[in-house]
Amino acid sequence: MYSLFQVNSFIDEILKKRQGLLVAFFYIFDLMRTAPLLFLLFLTFLSKAQTVDYNEYHKLINEAEVHYFINNNIDSALFYYDIAFSAYDKVFARDCMIAIQIAVKHKKNADAYIIKGFRNGITEHHILSIPFLRDNIRVKELTKLLFVYSRKKYLKRINVDYLDWLMNFAIQDQCMKVKDNDIYYKWLLVKYDSLKLKIKDWGFPGDFNIGLGQADIFKELGVNRKSLNERLDTVLCRDLSYFKNNKYDETLCAPFINVLIYHYACGYMYFEKEIKRAIKNGNLHPRDAAAMHDFMFYLHSQGFKYCAKYGRFYLNEFYGVSVYGMEEATKRGRASKSVMNLSRKKIGVNVVDVDIAKRKNEKEFGMKLFYGYSGCR
Repeated sequence: MYSLFQVNSFIDEILKKRQGLLVAFFYIFDLMRTAPLLFLLFLTFLSKAQTVDYNEYHKLINEAEVHYFINNNIDSALFYYDIAFSAYDKVFARDCMIAIQIAVKHKKNADAYIIKGFRNGITEHHILSIPFLRDNIRVKELTKLLFVYSRKKYLKRINVDYLDWLMNFAIQDQCMKVKDNDIYYKWLLVKYDSLKLKIKDWGFPGDFNIGLGQADIFKELGVNRKSLNERLDTVLCRDLSYFKNNKYDETLCAPFINVLIYHYACGYMYFEKEIKRAIKNGNLHPRDAAAMHDFMFYLHSQGFKYCAKYGRFYLNEFYGVSVYGMEEATKRGRASKSVMNLSRKKIGVNVVDVDIAKRKNEKEFGMKLFYGYSGCR
């Protein structure tokens, strides 16, 4: 049995070895051998990271994915993960999971990625549900040893009141959405106004402030709030058993918000300013924003009737076409690859070929590389 001091010392040692900034400097010199250019590149990203601009974070992650999934350059991929995870305290759990899998698959040290993942919402289940990770003795030992201690940092950032309010909103929404659209949308817009006020006070609801989907999160936090499943058991409007979630939500993303914005035909347009701001400050992953956009333009047949007042939507040349290609449901109605890549670049999403390569790696090597609502991440 290890003491708290021993475990914390172990964690600090791992992070210093893998992610200390001085180590990163030497890593650049040794790895790439183009020191002046890379040194300036690193300083540029680091200086921008200090202002918490997550557009720069996503550029680093996208570089990591291109190096691995397109160029098959393992060390360069892990180098970019190291820079991103060093410069940003709060990171997206799906990025940690991908970095862990790449490192373990190629017999590289994954310790720091595991700790970073635990500090950003990954659980033991997420790691050990992937067979080749579960079969790795080092990974199993670290997961068992470090999970509880590393997770405390993640739990502290969860806004219980915000999550509680959003959970009730989502349940009410499930009751109301079966009504006539005119009635439903009128109710939804009133709730949207309330949500905008919440966003002003607490930020856009996302991974960093309401946490990742987890049915028993209130119990783990030790707060006296009913879980989603307990609340659904008392709902009388209709059977909502399908809306219950498992103890460990496999999506590794904040719950409810995607669905709530999807349900209004003009949801993306209504929250466009908040969405763009949330991408920059890290409260929303750009792939989530892209999925919200595509869901509105491609999947809602009511768009013309309800969204003309938003102007640009009504005249958009891509109405009825998916310009990002996030959702599996949009396969038959996507724009050309060049249009999708251009749209993705503007919002901070990687090129289509990376997604294609990820699907191939999932099939061939048993990796899990897509997360988010409906796999949009």
